[in-house]
Amino acid sequence: MEIKAGQIICITTGEYSDYGIRDHLRAIRDFDSSELIEDFKGTEFYRVAEYEGDDADEYGSDSRFLAWLIRQGIVEPLEASEVVELHIGSYGRLG
Repeated sequence: MEIKAGQIICITTGEYSDYGIRDHLRAIRDFDSSELIEDFKGTEFYRVAEYEGDDADEYGSDSRFLAWLIRQGIVEPLEASEVVELHIGSYGRLG
């Protein structure tokens, strides 16, 4: 996905009942998310030695990827006053 500098990004993870919003971040520069994910996989931050087996690279990689994006100056966190949650209902009911 192409992201442009200045855009607000809604970070989501999971699927079905595990789907959720993780955070909102602002893009500091233009980037392609697919390219950055591949770049991240080549860094020391991707692999965590204490996790073994098939999940050694993947476990917790979404959190490490977000931290890496911030450290690289690609995105920045928003101030608490910049984002508000408006919950408009549950189970199909408004209110």
